Amino acid sequence: PDPTTGWDTWVLPLDGDRKPVPVVRTTANESRGWFSPDGRWIVYSSDESGRSELYVQAFPVPSGRVPLDGSATSGTDGAGPCWWSRDGREIMFVARRSLRVVAVEPGETFRAGPVRELFQLPEDLVRICPTPDLARLLVTVPVEGTPVPALVIDTNWVSELGGP
Repeated sequence: PDPTTGWDTWVLPLDGDRKPVPVVRTTANESRGWFSPDGRWIVYSSDESGRSELYVQAFPVPSGRVPLDGSATSGTDGAGPCWWSRDGREIMFVARRSLRVVAVEPGETFRAGPVRELFQLPEDLVRICPTPDLARLLVTVPVEGTPVPALVIDTNWVSELGGP
């Protein structure tokens, strides 16, 4: 991260000079950027307010940003990850250990409806990945009763290799 701006969201053009360009660059930390299917909007997480929240702004020319109400979380929960539906009419995201969805109108101006909580997520959730239409989820959780793999740290590894 940049010491003056923290984590920022950049885009890398795949044609032309192929130089990264900042999309969201403030003194706050911005992360988890995601393009809308038509490429005209991005949703990203920012901690500018002191809490992790999701915002949507126009792309490639920013014209203000719209907060997604109901996405704010404490610093320990973190808003996100988030995904656009294939048709660009919904954004699904994780907040406060629950899966939520918001209907959006991504036309010339961006409008978002109320956020709906779909369900609580398991405490031990490792990863979640929806299908492009947001109709199904692939969820990774540990199998109950499975032992946690041991982590062994050898602090004397140099001498074991014949070193000093």
